Amino acid sequence: MLASVEAAAAESLSEDALVHLKSYKYSSVDESYISNYILKHYWNACVEFLPMWLAPNMVTLLGFFCIISNVIFLVIWQPEMNGQEPSWIYYSFAFGLWAYSTMDNIDGKQARRTGTSSPLGELFDHGIDSLNCTLASLLETAAMGLGNSKAAMFTALVPCVPMFFSTWETYHTHTLYLGVINGPTEGLIIACMIMALAGHFGPAIWTQPLTDFFGTAFFPSSLSALTFRDVWVGIIILTLFGTQIPFCVLNVVRARRRDNLPVAPRMASVAALHADGGESPRAVLPDDGVCVRSDDDENHPRPPNAPALPLLDRDALAPRRRRHDLQPAHPRAPTADRGDGTAVPARLLRLRRRGILPLGIPGDQLHLRVPGDQLPDHPGDEAEGSGEGAETRRDE
Repeated sequence: MLASVEAAAAESLSEDALVHLKSYKYSSVDESYISNYILKHYWNACVEFLPMWLAPNMVTLLGFFCIISNVIFLVIWQPEMNGQEPSWIYYSFAFGLWAYSTMDNIDGKQARRTGTSSPLGELFDHGIDSLNCTLASLLETAAMGLGNSKAAMFTALVPCVPMFFSTWETYHTHTLYLGVINGPTEGLIIACMIMALAGHFGPAIWTQPLTDFFGTAFFPSSLSALTFRDVWVGIIILTLFGTQIPFCVLNVVRARRRDNLPVAPRMASVAALHADGGESPRAVLPDDGVCVRSDDDENHPRPPNAPALPLLDRDALAPRRRRHDLQPAHPRAPTADRGDGTAVPARLLRLRRRGILPLGIPGDQLHLRVPGDQLPDHPGDEAEGSGEGAETRRDE
């Protein structure tokens, strides 16, 4: 019991980390016309139905349970997301998403109504919002019948990008800014409409030519077969880079210049983060290092406890070891002569700059070590060589 208490204390935030939590004050700006002139009155009416004893966080959680219920329906009745299921499931998606949106907008009103507002409540609210980004998008993907396609993956994951930028903007400006057209209002309304239309007409509506809806006057003959699904990804990208991201970046730049803080480092870190996120999925290397070697060579033992992996197997070569970035070999990746006629990925030989030092050794082996690992004894390591392999040995 004592050990569990100590472990929980070690995993908890320190008092120094919570110092700003006590002085935090919520600030937001919502410029949406739909929110200010229509939905605001709807939300004010809905919150009056909530009992005073109901906690605001429970209101948030009830809304999220609606999404969870929809996801369960999706797993049971439509795991392929190909639009072959009964229409009622799409109506349930629309109802669940609208219920979530309603609860998400009245939980703060309930907190002020009961006098229980707190920074932790906002943290819980936005944490649920971040979880909902992908879950609700999965429902939208199913309603459009995208199935197992790249468009489906894009639709499910891309909402995480505006969520990140909105949170990043709030961190620097101390104000949650929602523009005239924003995801929590107009975005959810569009998603609910897509689900409801899929329930009424069927998901096949999104694969019908746009000329069936708008006529041929707006589309040349070359685009007569264009469907809504064909332009869906373009619509998302245009909305994301035309409204959300530019304004978030602009507001952060203004806030940091106002406070006489550097701008370039923040922009560079965000650009690097998203560039890294756009790469292929990464695996994590074991803590005891990695040894890349051939299975039939018995003359050069690998470091203790290091697993044996094929040299150029991009699936087996785990590309990341915590702070050290190990890139797997790509069929078209540039290679370099190690000095003994063996071609290895050029970037692998440059890993010494990041603390992972490749050792040039004979044969088709390559031992990687991290600082602190015990080096194996290789008589051939002292041999003369040329090229990047020899340079690697001199550096070591």
